Amino acid sequence: MELDIDDDSNEEIVCDSEDDSVSEKPESYLKRNYLDISSAVIASVRFSVSSTATAAIINGLLCDLLKAGHLGEDKRHLICDSKKAFRTKERDI
Repeated sequence: MELDIDDDSNEEIVCDSEDDSVSEKPESYLKRNYLDISSAVIASVRFSVSSTATAAIINGLLCDLLKAGHLGEDKRHLICDSKKAFRTKERDI
């Protein structure tokens, strides 16, 4: 793959490669999850639930809300992973 940058023509980028296909990410991939899960994490600490289980419970609730139509399909990016639950637990406790 060869990458040429032409500074004389408004920073036009030209890429010469054998594979012209571009891997486009779905729109939900570009969104960030800034959902505050501190209440769920505090409850999980109260009942001695792990970060992985906390994330699974949050995801289960979000999936139920999506199925019931309370949240639109554009909110799929709110899915939580165990690291987010762990970071929130470390920050809040």
